[in-house]
Amino acid sequence: MVLDGRAEDKFEALQLYTNKIKGMVPKSFADYSKSAVIKDATERNLQLISDAELDLLAYLYKKVGKEAIISENSLPEKLAGVLNKEVLEGYKRRRELRNKLVHAYKIAALDKDIFEQASNLKDVEDFKRAVERAIG
Repeated sequence: MVLDGRAEDKFEALQLYTNKIKGMVPKSFADYSKSAVIKDATERNLQLISDAELDLLAYLYKKVGKEAIISENSLPEKLAGVLNKEVLEGYKRRRELRNKLVHAYKIAALDKDIFEQASNLKDVEDFKRAVERAIG
């Protein structure tokens, strides 16, 4: 696979942030809830994963020769024929969480959602593999 430096950096970033989360998130939600430091670091790394995924979707979109990108919200639908539904749903779920975190929404279930996403990063790995395949 031939990538420019920016795309290659984003793939490496996905791996780095995923590994950081895997190394710090405890097995139980009760343990996760006890540490503000772990919660803050996990939130930030999930945000960074979401931003790297967005950059890779934009890269892929341009690579497959599509017209100009209208908005980040339209990217998943525009790439529906290139990436499978499960990969795009994982991206949208993480992007929604990222937006809630960035805009500091206080939602009671947010800690549980963060923990659940951080405890199962398989969809990030699926996203990475799918984009790598699509880029060629």
